[in-house]
Amino acid sequence: MKQKPFIRQKVIHCGKQNRKTDYIEVDIFPYTETDRRRRKRKENLSPPKQQNLNDKNARRYLGQLIKSNFEKDDLHLLLSYDRKNMPATIEEAEHYVQLYLRRLKTRYKKAGLKLQYVFVTEQGKRNGRIHHHVLIKRGIDRDEIEKCWKLGFADARRLQENERGIEQIANYLQKESAGKKRWKSSQGLIRPWVTTSDDKYSRRMIDKMANMPPDCEEVKTFWERKFPDYALYECQNYFNKETARWSIYLKMRLRR
Repeated sequence: MKQKPFIRQKVIHCGKQNRKTDYIEVDIFPYTETDRRRRKRKENLSPPKQQNLNDKNARRYLGQLIKSNFEKDDLHLLLSYDRKNMPATIEEAEHYVQLYLRRLKTRYKKAGLKLQYVFVTEQGKRNGRIHHHVLIKRGIDRDEIEKCWKLGFADARRLQENERGIEQIANYLQKESAGKKRWKSSQGLIRPWVTTSDDKYSRRMIDKMANMPPDCEEVKTFWERKFPDYALYECQNYFNKETARWSIYLKMRLRR
């Protein structure tokens, strides 16, 4: 017997479990399954097996991981190579950056701190040049962090927040690139987690919201009533031509 589609809601919580996280992302979409989840089911979000950024889910997960672990005044490093040290492949470049992170780990350990990081390696399609973006938790002096990189130029800057929190850097690192791009992270980072529930919305309600401009005040008011502790800062509507159904994706930040 063919099952009738219903509306599923997945809330991705970016932070520690069992508390209100600074960021949530909400995926609302039509679903067909015999097991409806009228009560919320909690689970860790699984990282993608291939840590590259060639699909939507991998990009989303990286952004969620960043927002789960980093905040204002943590550091964003840009690491590039001079001509004599330019690696031939992404694999070689990742080896170099991991050696660099080991040196940083030693210095953090001496300061009684644990080094936590996410790094993205990017290779331009036109010139083939490779560079790295590294996010690390603040700890030791920025000058010392930069001096540990021996193969070219290093620039360490503090993360800045706006009304979207650190979404800007998360978006920048997960954006689609014309060249090759992939990422890795340290062990022990906080993993985003998910609660799933069904039948909170009718198809008519979702169709109505999806056909409104995503940045209009009525849309903002509607979703902030559903999640009263959070402020909406991004809404994306997707239409599936094959099923003729709408999906909605929200990004929200805990009210200060």
